[in-house]
Amino acid sequence: GAGSGSESRRVGVGGRGLRRRVEEPREPQVRPQQRQDEPGRADVPRGRAGERGGTGRSRVRGPPADLTGRRKGGGPVGTRGVRHNAGRGNGPKIEKLARRYAATLRGAGGWGAHREKGGRAGVKVSGMAGSGGRVVWEGLLPPSLCAELKALSDLFPMMGYRSRTEATHVKHVLGSNCPGMALPLLRAREILLEAVQDRFSFHKPLYCEYTGLMAWLPGSKIGWHHDSNADYLEQRLVSAVAYLGDHNEDFRGGVFEFRNGEPREVVPRAGTVVAYFAGQENTHRVRQVESGRRVTLAMWFTADAAWCEDSRLLEAFGELPGQRAAPIPSEMFLAEDGVDSRLERLSALGFEVEERSAGGGHVLRLNASAEDGLDDDEVVCADLTECLRLAVLHRSSGRSADLAQVQRCLSSHLRNLDAEISAVWERSLRLGQILAPDEPVSILLSPLPWR
Repeated sequence: GAGSGSESRRVGVGGRGLRRRVEEPREPQVRPQQRQDEPGRADVPRGRAGERGGTGRSRVRGPPADLTGRRKGGGPVGTRGVRHNAGRGNGPKIEKLARRYAATLRGAGGWGAHREKGGRAGVKVSGMAGSGGRVVWEGLLPPSLCAELKALSDLFPMMGYRSRTEATHVKHVLGSNCPGMALPLLRAREILLEAVQDRFSFHKPLYCEYTGLMAWLPGSKIGWHHDSNADYLEQRLVSAVAYLGDHNEDFRGGVFEFRNGEPREVVPRAGTVVAYFAGQENTHRVRQVESGRRVTLAMWFTADAAWCEDSRLLEAFGELPGQRAAPIPSEMFLAEDGVDSRLERLSALGFEVEERSAGGGHVLRLNASAEDGLDDDEVVCADLTECLRLAVLHRSSGRSADLAQVQRCLSSHLRNLDAEISAVWERSLRLGQILAPDEPVSILLSPLPWR
């Protein structure tokens, strides 16, 4: 990563998407005087007068103060404000103070409509922190980006931590032999971080602690719980869930419900995001999924830099994702009944697979019952992962191309994606935090721009 604040970015949402600006670092700011109507405000670092980010809030430009007002050494500057390397020993103290400050603001109704002033066009916001520290954004993720993320979930259907679920962490995609497939996930990650930072940050940087896709299959559910309910989860301050499909269209059941407070229920709609404090005040559950595939993007955020997943990922993959790529073990794709989830997805997409003898790969062909007019179309793939990649991209192309044509295009397409992730990763290493691509880049063969 880079040294102390060599670059900074300003992020706004609208038009063609997120915009960036590289500028010279600014001098540390003097703490403002205490204001009687805002508890603890003098202990919170503020941006210069007139400096605004794309969401209409002040940006922190110098080395930050912790919540007690003591200055710490500055780190790379980015969307999250000023980053600093807080030692793990200070983490519990920072976290405790952060939660206390958040509780103070919740009790005072500290998050109101003024926090959404100049917000995102076309995004409907509901919920206030006074009702338990939760908010619902409708339409925060555009439909095209939701489609990309659903396709990514299809490409990596690894077994989840709960029964009848599939989970894909961002590290699984970055560590695969096609790391460029992570680009839409990085885009969505930054959109959610910016929204949560704006709503829940109390002028302190928040860090992504976990980013992953989760598919809830028929029969899956989770009972009443809160997201920081174990010793190893206490660092989680805010949770966010983005829905990538529509209730009663893509799946039935699976409604998200809080035990008390308002809003009580969140009916999943593609592009809707619910965010809330991870403490006991937001105990919730997910009702059983009756049919279909309920796909979500789940993220957790922390105020403790020691738990930031950016630094772990940047260190794990070094100079370039894919250089240390290793095949994902087949056991990670095995469902509870022992069936490979890749075979289930191929069947659901209308494909058949035949394993060739003597390790000669697999033959992928359209199911004879498929109404594509290409029943005799088949290709040879190296493994089931390549079969699934071809099948998903074939379906995304509108089923007008034959499999051989898709296979020929795939190699060039993956090279373009790898070139883009390389450029993104280089900037990420320089700033010490994971960025999103500057321009929309689709993982699908038929472009779906992230409008």
